Amino acid sequence: MSNQYNKASGAVKENVGSALGNEGMQQRGHEQRSEATKDANISQQQRHEYMEEAMDNPTLHKAKGFVKTAGGGAEEKYGQAVGDVEAERAGRQTRAEGKNDQDVYKQRQELQEMKR
Repeated sequence: MSNQYNKASGAVKENVGSALGNEGMQQRGHEQRSEATKDANISQQQRHEYMEEAMDNPTLHKAKGFVKTAGGGAEEKYGQAVGDVEAERAGRQTRAEGKNDQDVYKQRQELQEMKR
């Protein structure tokens, strides 16, 4: 189950146990909530570490750039087709961001080649 569900469920058990004077239920709820909080913090740290590692991955920039360029181009064409100036502008912006990500990949590749 999700950490949010376990935190909420643990809090309910803890409060109901407290209200009823049931120390066992109160303790189990506290433990469930604490465990869910700990798991959420670990997951958040793992995500942060993954993102830092991914940002150093030039292939990620290439793939991200390709997806943004294609998606932005499609959104831009859609905006042109239906006369939606905002969609066209947003698509153009996304396409430019994708081109930038692809350029970052190319620059990193060139730097790696120069280091060899």
